[in-house]
Amino acid sequence: MKAFEYITVTGNLPYPDMEIADVQAFIRLAQILDASCIFVTMEAQKEKQVLPASFYFLDDRTLYKLKAAGYRTLDDYADASRLFFPDSESWYDAKKTGFTSFKEYDECRKAGTTDKSAYAKAIRLGFIEHYNSFCEKYEKQKQTAPKNFNREECTSALQLMEHAAALGFKDYADFDKAFFLGFNNQAEWDDAKKKGFANAAEYRDAAGMGITTPKEYHEAKHNGIATKQEYDKFIFLKRAAHNRYSFDQAHLINALKMYENGKKLPLKKLRELLHSQQEGYMIKNDNRESSLPSWYTVRLNTDDDYKSLLLNNAELSNHGMFDEEGEYYEVKRILDNKIFIDGANVAHGGINRDEHAKPKLSNILVIAQELKKMRFKDIVVISDASLRHRVIDKNIYDQLKKEVTYLESPAATSADEFLIECAKKEKCYIVSNDTFRDWKRKDPWIAENIDRLRIPFMIVQGKATLSIEDIHEKTAS
Repeated sequence: MKAFEYITVTGNLPYPDMEIADVQAFIRLAQILDASCIFVTMEAQKEKQVLPASFYFLDDRTLYKLKAAGYRTLDDYADASRLFFPDSESWYDAKKTGFTSFKEYDECRKAGTTDKSAYAKAIRLGFIEHYNSFCEKYEKQKQTAPKNFNREECTSALQLMEHAAALGFKDYADFDKAFFLGFNNQAEWDDAKKKGFANAAEYRDAAGMGITTPKEYHEAKHNGIATKQEYDKFIFLKRAAHNRYSFDQAHLINALKMYENGKKLPLKKLRELLHSQQEGYMIKNDNRESSLPSWYTVRLNTDDDYKSLLLNNAELSNHGMFDEEGEYYEVKRILDNKIFIDGANVAHGGINRDEHAKPKLSNILVIAQELKKMRFKDIVVISDASLRHRVIDKNIYDQLKKEVTYLESPAATSADEFLIECAKKEKCYIVSNDTFRDWKRKDPWIAENIDRLRIPFMIVQGKATLSIEDIHEKTAS
């Protein structure tokens, strides 16, 4: 393009003028007429800038005129026109930020920026490609989106990318999955995936209940259970009931199995015993009134219900007898004073054992203290030699030894083998949640006897609960 000399003039030029509408035509005409000087009139524009108002050149006493449209030079005007820029403002902004075409500049501006590097990043992470589909999807599924999402703050692809990045998402694909499942951030989404939750609503509801797995959550919701503590109680009774008893029957059976030997309990006392067991399961309603939870199954309503259970239940018949004439249950069981504790199993104890948790001597201590309440005088803990060195509370070892006899298996013998041999020899109960499945396969005596000698346990918030399940008279090997 021919180089022009620009001369700024003021006032009206005393010649008739002809306005040219197109910059390319204006330049071509100036070249044909061999114009070398371009007159420029100026005007103040926004932000107090003084810019060309019009370009002129004179030929044969006729002024040829082109409105400047905000361009500083004809070169700028021509280049902007050739690259399809619609106005001078976008042209100069594009030049300043390094864009060479209006299409690229316009797409970037629509994405919410004029920063080429930010735009390139938004392309690479998928936000440019998927922004429109996100908008459509959001309108259809906004009820599943996070409640704290402000749509008005994400009106461009770049704003959406910045929002996702602030929440820890690495790209659009990961953001899209988590967002429409209702998750607030990447960390929450990762934790939910690790635990197996399918959506944020269930994940947060479970967290509020103190529950960490979908299986527990769905079982709890199905049974109208509100907290992890209540769920643990439900599971404990469910296991005690064996799908054979109602929960009140399981409660009474367990209580009678543990009741002091030789005592006679009339029906009134049996009702009181059951009610005392149920106290820890009562839930207060909105009126602060206490009642058993809806999941707690009940069959013991009348005296005849109690009599039928006491007369016909095989488990109770091995712990005592019901005198129909006197209408009382007499506890008659043969219990040794000696009982073994599976040291490693109890040290790792709890209804939901964490395989990565450190063992605790305090678990053994609370079990031993509960056994003493049951009149067990000779309590023997059997473990391997390493247990007391692996526990997190070594400081209570001396206190534990005052409560129990603490035995470590011989160097060439595993703790389980030592425990099994002691049980076979002395035929004592064993406190353990280990079912000794491998031992049942290789030792007929264990297969026949261990289930009625083993006492399962539960430790919740530092308190121990023991349940003797399916234990009949202890028999010799």
